[in-house]
Amino acid sequence: GDAMLLHDLAAIQTSGAHLLGLISGLLDLAKLEAGKVELFIEPVALAQLIQSLMATVQPLVAKNQNQLLIEGLDTFELLQTDTLKLSQVLLNLLGNAAKFTEHGTITLRVRHEPASPAGDQAHDGWACFDVIDTGMGIGPELLPQLFAEFAQGDNGRKYGGTGLGLTLSRRLCHLLGGELRVQSQLGVGSTFTVRLPLVPHAELTAAAPLLH
Repeated sequence: GDAMLLHDLAAIQTSGAHLLGLISGLLDLAKLEAGKVELFIEPVALAQLIQSLMATVQPLVAKNQNQLLIEGLDTFELLQTDTLKLSQVLLNLLGNAAKFTEHGTITLRVRHEPASPAGDQAHDGWACFDVIDTGMGIGPELLPQLFAEFAQGDNGRKYGGTGLGLTLSRRLCHLLGGELRVQSQLGVGSTFTVRLPLVPHAELTAAAPLLH
């Protein structure tokens, strides 16, 4: 009931959340670097995955009066991957898009990319998840270092964050046999693309039980 304490309590809560995120990020990064990450490759239902993501991210999207759009939900029914790790990557990208976009649109677009004729390990093609926002965008001088540990531009420091989310996301994509790409234009918006094999190559599937 003491309104004078609300500001201090809010600051404590924000600082605690930031510290927790930093510790969690450092632990995840240490596990990845030490190879101590366990994979659970299983059939993932696309509709169920997207439904779970929307329920989690919608409050973040609404906070800055943004609109969330989903495209390509019927692109494919299943893919073989680690549900929790894919969800972690997509939630980080959607959360970033929501944080750096105001009164705009955030789109999660699902699409299938066919395998290339030669030398492509994803014989069934690729599942691509584009997270597109109409936010402030990223300057060309920041793009080369965007996925480095603790890398933050002026906007990143202003809006908070640990500087580890994109680093972890890209490394998780690599662990799952895929990659994470970015295209951005300052003042226009950004597109982050998660590209994973619909069916992991044999080496990844065989190694998954050994990663612990």
